[in-house]
Amino acid sequence: MKKLSLPISLSRLVEKLESKTDFSPVELLKIIKDANISERHLFPWADFDHPKVEGYGRKLVYTGDHFEIMVMSWAKKDYTAIHNHGYTKWGAVKVFGALEHISFQLEENHLSTLHKERLEKGEVLAVNQDLIHQMGNPTDDNILSIHIYGTPEKRSNVTENSALYEVGKHETQIVNGGVFYDLRNDIIVERSPGLKSDRLTEIGHFTSLLNFYYKSNQRGAQYNKAVNYFQNRSFEGRFSLELELDSKGILYFIELRKARILLELLDESTKTIDSILNEINDIEKYS
Repeated sequence: MKKLSLPISLSRLVEKLESKTDFSPVELLKIIKDANISERHLFPWADFDHPKVEGYGRKLVYTGDHFEIMVMSWAKKDYTAIHNHGYTKWGAVKVFGALEHISFQLEENHLSTLHKERLEKGEVLAVNQDLIHQMGNPTDDNILSIHIYGTPEKRSNVTENSALYEVGKHETQIVNGGVFYDLRNDIIVERSPGLKSDRLTEIGHFTSLLNFYYKSNQRGAQYNKAVNYFQNRSFEGRFSLELELDSKGILYFIELRKARILLELLDESTKTIDSILNEINDIEKYS
């Protein structure tokens, strides 16, 4: 879309972003605040009825020489896969509802969960090339967010060459579009094997997969793997010891509860996960 046809707030944003090629998080925060973007300004790009096999709605608003602006639409239970942002060196996300945000750390091809939070309406999140994260809508409301991705160099697609961390397949996938689950082979540009992850990241990944299959009303390539992960009796045996050694016990509890609900909705057995939850039902012990 041309700048002249954008709402005034977005035109103001574009004008500031075109004034230079690099921005600090503090500068971006001020620019976004001064632009005074409201949720209604994003309605022309809302896409809550996106195809179910796509994890969320994704619409391009504006492309500059070194940045792009997108609007994401989050229907009930919409989630991204775990990903980074390609060539993005600076950027920001402003949310207009209580989205969930999970950040990760990658060291020597080992992915671990760092932090999980619920963002507040109007909150702005800094984005850069080093950020590996996942976003989603745990609420029953439709939520919009605006995303800015930039780089000092001229690029036609700043988020091209994004890494999608496919924990279930133990591989990193390079993609140029949406970071969805169960991507077709022709959409994946490159695959790198050998990805490892900690237990909490595995649980979150397979829970998100179950959520995706339930929401999309399909049984995709990894459906059985996700179900079996939570029904494996050896998983139950190892879990208690691992939990005792981990300081993020409350996050385990939250994810396992979500997984149990989804297994029940999918008419799958919850016997193993019930046994685990019975052992850690004292939340105070892990908080």
